[in-house]
Amino acid sequence: MKDTNETEVFGPDEWESTFLRRIVDSMGDPIFVKDDRHRWIFLNEACCQSMGYSLEELLGKSDYDFFTKAEADVFWERDNMVLSTGKPDENEESFTDAEGVEHIIITKKTRFIDEKGRHFLVGVIRDVTERKRLEARLSVAKRLMSLGTLAGGVAHEINNPLSFVLGNLEYIQEVADGLDESTEDFQEALDAAIKGALRVKEVVRGLQTFSHSAGDDFKPVDLRKSLQSTVNLAKNEIRHRAQLVESYGDVPLVEANPRSLGQIFLNLLINATQALPLGEACENTVEIKTSTTTDGQAMVEVIDTGKGIDDEIRHRIFDPFFTTKAIGEGTGLGLSIVHTLVEAMNGHIEVDSQPGTGTTFRLIFPPSEATEVEEISVEPAASPEPPPDEERPRVLLIDDEPEVFNSLRRRLKRFFRFKFSAHPREALDRLAAHPERFDLVICDVMMPDMNGRNFYEALQKKAPHYLKRLAFISGGVFSKEMRDFLEEQNRPVLDKFVSLHQLQEIIE
Repeated sequence: MKDTNETEVFGPDEWESTFLRRIVDSMGDPIFVKDDRHRWIFLNEACCQSMGYSLEELLGKSDYDFFTKAEADVFWERDNMVLSTGKPDENEESFTDAEGVEHIIITKKTRFIDEKGRHFLVGVIRDVTERKRLEARLSVAKRLMSLGTLAGGVAHEINNPLSFVLGNLEYIQEVADGLDESTEDFQEALDAAIKGALRVKEVVRGLQTFSHSAGDDFKPVDLRKSLQSTVNLAKNEIRHRAQLVESYGDVPLVEANPRSLGQIFLNLLINATQALPLGEACENTVEIKTSTTTDGQAMVEVIDTGKGIDDEIRHRIFDPFFTTKAIGEGTGLGLSIVHTLVEAMNGHIEVDSQPGTGTTFRLIFPPSEATEVEEISVEPAASPEPPPDEERPRVLLIDDEPEVFNSLRRRLKRFFRFKFSAHPREALDRLAAHPERFDLVICDVMMPDMNGRNFYEALQKKAPHYLKRLAFISGGVFSKEMRDFLEEQNRPVLDKFVSLHQLQEIIE
């Protein structure tokens, strides 16, 4: 009977062929050995699996038998350096496996010389493809966060002057209505100026949507309005390459992150546009369609008349880093980001394309249980009669932009008695002293000396009876902390271009 405590002893041949092979095959990292002619003479199971070929297929062959010439050239050059100098090497490389999937690897190589003086190359590989993908996504997320902050800041800086440009134009239009017909050219010029300012306002709204944090909670969103807002940002890019066709059919609301939706649509529109040649706008189209599927889901289609996608690469278009664009023209991350964001909203994306016939990207989202989106009230077409002077509500506006106040006062002075303060601390002292009573206090959210949150906290201490009469005004809140604060306090937040109806509604 064999003693189970005895150490099992292998002969030299058995040791080499069995025990050592088992040890190396049990390792998760690919390991290989090449001879001085760059041919594989040993590979463990992990190495064969990562490449997608059997041991029998690989033994005695070189990189040129399995990889692209560009990949094989890199391997050969670096292997040769280690074999000729004896200096170990560690570097990042990439290869394409048998399934056409690209792997990013870090390879450690060293030279081994046996007792007969023969030179061999020993390599250990660490596949870092997934880590690189995660790093790329993190990098993109940081860049998008920075871009979002920048977009919010730009929107805020544009919105302030835009609000008093629009306000003053509206006031001039009101005055001009009483002039005779000889002022027709003046009226047309005024109308054109107002339309131009409103277009800028729509672009600003798109920037504000883009600047919202990706971490915001999902809420009911109208896909058509999100698309229209995104189109305003992409129009200039599209018009040089294609005619834009918008077909907005009935579609249910969806639960989504507005900023993420804007990013999805912008990526798809730019992707469709860049598939078309520059300067042939009359011959090509980019079409946007919304509709409802037979099972009640929301569907968005972005269709271009470009050259289409070849069958052999269509399955890779959502892979990170994959791009058919020239070096420097694309990162290969746009469609990967779209795919990730769509799935995060419980949706899915499909692509139909044939070479020479264009491409259709189809997004499908489950419907929201909500039936309506909370809208900002708009001023009725017919303005009410102004009240007697003594009945006009008293409004204190606190804003570091005096022109915002001047514009508001000119437009609405028949309905309200306005007072202004450019300094929030001065306004606090004024409210705490009780010399006059205000029906409404409007405070700008972002000011150099004191922001809206600081003002609210100071008002709690100095004049708490005004908290229920407080509203905020903003040209674009781009800080997540500030948005969280406004949601928590649940106080009205007005756009810089305030309407009569909005003020009346808050005071009532």
